[in-house]
Amino acid sequence: EPLATLRVDTDAGWKTLTLAGRAGARYMFRAAMGAPEDITQETLEVAGERLPVVILRMANPQCVTLVDELPDRARFEKLGPALATHRRFAAGSNVEFAVVDAPNRVRILIWERGVGPTHASGTGACASAVAAAVAGGAGRDIDVEAPGGTQRVEWREDGVYLTGWAEVLFDGVWVPH
Repeated sequence: EPLATLRVDTDAGWKTLTLAGRAGARYMFRAAMGAPEDITQETLEVAGERLPVVILRMANPQCVTLVDELPDRARFEKLGPALATHRRFAAGSNVEFAVVDAPNRVRILIWERGVGPTHASGTGACASAVAAAVAGGAGRDIDVEAPGGTQRVEWREDGVYLTGWAEVLFDGVWVPH
């Protein structure tokens, strides 16, 4: 029987999700996230430092800096907003700090443009995996661990795929008036 699929309208455009598994109220989905675009490696001056970054679009702007260790809170709160609003990004950028622990494992912290610290981001996880593959010695099938949980990212010939859990928090019926 065919796997269940659905389309979701997100800030990063329409995404097609395929149901990959279920355990109780938790559903595992694999989302087709599209291809990364405009990948460049640059060095940006920010908050008195020069940071090597990988800049790309995963439907929205992303700036990933590969680091040896994740920044502490004070450094994160200094560099995150400074990068997100850097003059290089006319409309701002999402920012990820990423540590490549192994060819198939990356840990990240996320500063979402206009929001601030974020526990999870699908496009941010994908951008971090792409940056780790481009500039950090990682492969193209990676577990990306963010404060909100771990997602699997596959960068394939036909685009990037994100697999992770969704959990039902509320179930109800909408009754229009």
